[in-house]
Amino acid sequence: MSLWFDETRLKKLKSNIMKTNKWNEGDKVQIGKGGNAQDGEILTRFIQQTTIEVDGKTLEADATAEKPAFLVKLADDKHVVKFAEEFEI
Repeated sequence: MSLWFDETRLKKLKSNIMKTNKWNEGDKVQIGKGGNAQDGEILTRFIQQTTIEVDGKTLEADATAEKPAFLVKLADDKHVVKFAEEFEI
C-alpha cells in the first residue's frame, strides 16, 4: 500500500506536526488575541481521549498522539484544555 501526498498537503502536515510537538509541560503560552488574550502555563499534555475534573468542572479533550491536547493553568488560576493551534506565540 502506498500513500500519496501533494507537496502543499505534505508541507501543511509537517507544519502542524512541528506546531504540536514544540509545546511541553511548563511552557508559557498565550490563548486568544488582543484584549481577550490570556497568559497561562502548560501543566499536562494528553495524547488520547481524556476526561478530567478540575475546579469542579469536567474538561474533555479528543486528543491523539498526532494532535495532542494540553491542560493549561491560566493566570487567573482557572484551567482549560486547548490544542496547540489555539496558542499564540
